[in-house]
Amino acid sequence: AILKNEMVAVTGYPGVKGFFNTKFNLPSYHMYSITGPIVSHRKHKIYYHIDTHGGQSGAGVWTVSAEDTVQCL
Repeated sequence: AILKNEMVAVTGYPGVKGFFNTKFNLPSYHMYSITGPIVSHRKHKIYYHIDTHGGQSGAGVWTVSAEDTVQCL
């Protein structure tokens, strides 16, 4: 119950490329973060409503504590 509705961020390097990188067949080197709430959790899983793209599997899920420290979930 402690994690429900906690705001978390997912940070990673999606496989989606911008126009320039696609036109010149360059890899994407841009890191993106997006935030959203935890909607439920189980023993080893966290469920959230955050849009991600292919290539972000294994991306870190994290939050900032009340003491302003980063906590990886």
